[in-house]
Amino acid sequence: MSSKKIFSVSLIALLAVASFSFATFNVEASEGDYYLILTSSEGGSIHVEGDELDDPFYETYDDGTEVDIEAEPDENYVFEEWTGDTEGIEDTEDRFTTITIEDEYNITAVFEEDHYELSIDVEGEGEILQPDGEGDHEIRREEEIVIEAKAHEHYKFIRWTGDNETISRPSSNITTIKMEDDYDITAEFEKEIYELSLDVDGEGQILRPGEGDFEYEYDEKIVLEADPNDYHKFVGWTGDTENIENPTSELTTINMEDDYEITAEFEEDYYELSIDSDENGEVIRPGEGDFVFDRGEEVVIEAEAHENYDFDRWTGDTEGIKEPSSDLTTMIMDDDYEITAEFEKEKYELTVDVDGEGEIIRPDEDTSTHEHGAEVILEVEAEDGYKFTGWSGDTGSIDNPDSTLAVIEITDDHDITAEFESEEFELKNEWIVIAVLLVIIAFLIIQRFTSSTEESEESELKEGVCENCSEIIPADSRECPECGTPLIPQHLPEMRKASESE
Repeated sequence: MSSKKIFSVSLIALLAVASFSFATFNVEASEGDYYLILTSSEGGSIHVEGDELDDPFYETYDDGTEVDIEAEPDENYVFEEWTGDTEGIEDTEDRFTTITIEDEYNITAVFEEDHYELSIDVEGEGEILQPDGEGDHEIRREEEIVIEAKAHEHYKFIRWTGDNETISRPSSNITTIKMEDDYDITAEFEKEIYELSLDVDGEGQILRPGEGDFEYEYDEKIVLEADPNDYHKFVGWTGDTENIENPTSELTTINMEDDYEITAEFEEDYYELSIDSDENGEVIRPGEGDFVFDRGEEVVIEAEAHENYDFDRWTGDTEGIKEPSSDLTTMIMDDDYEITAEFEKEKYELTVDVDGEGEIIRPDEDTSTHEHGAEVILEVEAEDGYKFTGWSGDTGSIDNPDSTLAVIEITDDHDITAEFESEEFELKNEWIVIAVLLVIIAFLIIQRFTSSTEESEESELKEGVCENCSEIIPADSRECPECGTPLIPQHLPEMRKASESE
């Protein structure tokens, strides 16, 4: 109840008490059976039988008398109701009515101002267009007025709240209100709600906020997070991306200023590697078969040859292989590749040499290369006067080491020699022995002859030495030609030796 109404009711109560006291004081002076006291509150007057009377009005009436009463409001006031002893009044809310006197009555005509106060407020971003903005407005009683609210940009009207019981459509921004009391109402606005529709193209998912349709208020900042599946990568956000902070980032934000449809794009981020080998070896890393690797990944590939085989090369799509001729290498996965590990038999060198007078017919070269297990024909021929005596060196795999026509099985590097010797070697050896014996015999004979000669020379006086001057005396002379001293032959050897030692 408003303060004005409280004031009016209090005033009526005081007047009623005063009137009742006055009537009681004069009751014995009245001639009728019952008295009627009429008073009015501020804002109007009373009429009985059409005549305006002083306030308060006092009169006595016989039992059963019907009295016409009227409440006349002043300007800017309206009649509210009859209060007090109203049991005899035909209609207490009608200012023109009749009262039947059957008892003492003390009645008051209550008046109130003819307007109510309408207080309008705003919550959110918006404004009041009717009645003329926010604040307090005085509206005539019972008047039905238009109230209109307008939302600001990106906001919307929600409802009228507060004393909205006489508002025809509380959820409409344009509606009416009937002023049956003082009212305090609020126009509520809230941010517009926009729809964010999220979808996925490719192999991946949206972690935040997820896939599907979502509603958010205007200007709300939403986290977007995408996650690719294995061997895939996030490409970007597509669609209504104008308000996405970073459309190429897996983790970013979007500012909601409208309805948006956005797709998280994913694409394959892997390549397939198909690996095979021939029957002479195997691929031990990563193995044989089909494999999937991230784009740009560096993959170790390793091949292993079977016994008596060597790795030869990688064949196929070798452009991504770092060293195609190496059994252990790497390759960069920047495409789909099919590769094969190729193996070949181990190869060894066969070196054939000659010792003596002969030649190698087969093989053609002194040093040749052959696969493991290969059988190579060996053929040699001796020069005239010589004969082949056998193969020497690494002869373990030669089928017949004593034959000029043999076969060698290549199991390793082999270094062999064809041996030749003269067919007269034995006879020559015998003659050498005989010659040596003859030399020895001749030497002995010569030695013996030499000794005999020396003895005979000593016995002959072929020459001599002068005893006087030591000059040699010729054999055909018997005296010293220098001094004439006679020859002394027996001293010649000693003197020759002495002279030679000097």
